[in-house]
Amino acid sequence: MSQIKVNSIIPVGGVPTGGGGGIIQIKQTIKTDVASRGGSSGQDALAAISGLSVDITPTSTTSKIYIIVNIKQGETSNAWARYQLQRDSTAIYLGDTASGKTPCSNFTYVSSEYRMNNVEEQFLDSPNTTSQITYQVYWGARGGSGTIAYINRCGHDSGDYAPRTASSITVMEVSA
Repeated sequence: MSQIKVNSIIPVGGVPTGGGGGIIQIKQTIKTDVASRGGSSGQDALAAISGLSVDITPTSTTSKIYIIVNIKQGETSNAWARYQLQRDSTAIYLGDTASGKTPCSNFTYVSSEYRMNNVEEQFLDSPNTTSQITYQVYWGARGGSGTIAYINRCGHDSGDYAPRTASSITVMEVSA
């Protein structure tokens, strides 16, 4: 069995002026089970999505981490969900803070319990460390009593046509 081991991958056209741009390592976690939030009137507090986190240990303090989040989300009618990306316990990639508003990195609303949204996030982080980092997706839901948001399934879940999907978080260390 042959193996190729490298410390980085340099683009065919070479590295950009000033160096950097090569991929050093890639880590991914795939979530295949179902998660749910909501069920009561009002807004849920943000909570970690079990199974949607990934650890990476950068090789250099100048490295950047490119994060790609892909979540399939369904819900019962008139529920919505908000998402927040965190590095360890620090929220990153957030909108502006406004009075009474929860800063988040993504928001979704599905108007039918037969549909699913594809929640996508991409962010280039500069953690400035060589210690292990955990990137974790948090979420909360809001709606009336009985409205529930789901990951990896639709709000309507009976019959052969009710799908199950997978979601993922991928991180890449990129040389600076």
